[in-house]
Formats: sequence, structure tokens, C-alpha cells
Amino acid sequence: FPLSIFSSFAILRNGRLLLADDMGLGKTIQAICIAAYYRKEWPLLVVTPSSVRFTWAEAFHRWLPSLSPGSTNVIVTGKDNLTASLINIVSFDLLSKMDKQLKSAFQVVIIVSGT
Repeated sequence: FPLSIFSSFAILRNGRLLLADDMGLGKTIQAICIAAYYRKEWPLLVVTPSSVRFTWAEAFHRWLPSLSPGSTNVIVTGKDNLTASLINIVSFDLLSKMDKQLKSAFQVVIIVSGT
């Protein structure tokens, strides 16, 4: 399906959907485009496997070139601030250790499966 069909479906569902497809078919850009539609509701939380945190940060800057360099915050340790930027990228393991910082709920969340 073309990207516009997925984006339209996502908007009709208020951004709530599961993108499940084979590797290499554009799930990352679809998720970024849908999240960008809801940009007024950011900060954005992206929860990923630890190994792809920086890959997601690069993807945001690649597909949303209007983002300033400091707009992406990749959480590396549990001492990092979870809401320091527009886009906050954290691993599943670190997120579970940062529950005190999650008192203010994120309105836009992307959860990336490791499988």
C-alpha cells in the first residue's frame, strides 16, 4: 500500500495503530510521518531495543530535516533526563528504570519491537 493510505488510516484512528510488515518496507518512515502529523502534541517518546536507539535518531533527522540538531535526546543512562527534547529515544531496559520521570504522560509514543 502507498504511504498515504497508511497515513490516512492512522489519522482516522487518531494515530493508534500497529505497523507490522517485513523488514525493509518502510515502517520507520511511516511511524515518523504519522508522529510528525501529531507534532503539536510532542514531546515524543520512542521506545526501542537498545541497539537501534541511535539509528532512530538519525532517521528522524533524515526524514524530518526541519528538526534542529538538539531536538533529539537519546537516553544512554538512567541519569539522563527523559523529557529534555522534542524527541526522546529510550531502550526498553532503561525505560523500566525511569518510571519516576514518566509522571507526565507523553501524548505521542512509538514503540519499536525487537523482533
